[in-house]
Amino acid sequence: MKTLLLISLLCSCLLRWHPLHISIVNVEINENTKQMDVSCKFYTDDFSLLFFHLYEKVINPETGKDFKAEEYKMINGYITDRLLFTSGNDTINLEFIKKEQNEESILLYFRSDLSGIDLKNILLSNKLMLDLNLDQTNLVMVSMGNYEKGLTFDINLQESVISEMK
Repeated sequence: MKTLLLISLLCSCLLRWHPLHISIVNVEINENTKQMDVSCKFYTDDFSLLFFHLYEKVINPETGKDFKAEEYKMINGYITDRLLFTSGNDTINLEFIKKEQNEESILLYFRSDLSGIDLKNILLSNKLMLDLNLDQTNLVMVSMGNYEKGLTFDINLQESVISEMK
């Protein structure tokens, strides 16, 4: 019986394993409203494993359920520490809006007020998931008005000026 349970667990893990370690971040800067909307997409399994790896805490995001206060605090702390937007000496704060999820991935939404921020001088530091996977690739799509710019971050490239767009 134990052997059958172990085999079942192993097969389940192998079916959920994926060879690609990737996150996708979309950044939309609205010059008129002076707001920035950010969405971050992760594989749910990698996302859960990250928090166990870093903090020895189990976070099992569930579709249709909000995070617990302790989970939200950990997640928000991690995201705002590893996905950092700055302009000169100003740090652009991300405010958590909501999460969406399916069986494969989790999508987190944030918003920032850009009032008083120099929109031509925004630096992005993206270290998401690099604590877990050395082969991690973080794709970022930045849009401002009619202009879009795609960026790739990894262990060797972790920051870029995102607002040199015009």
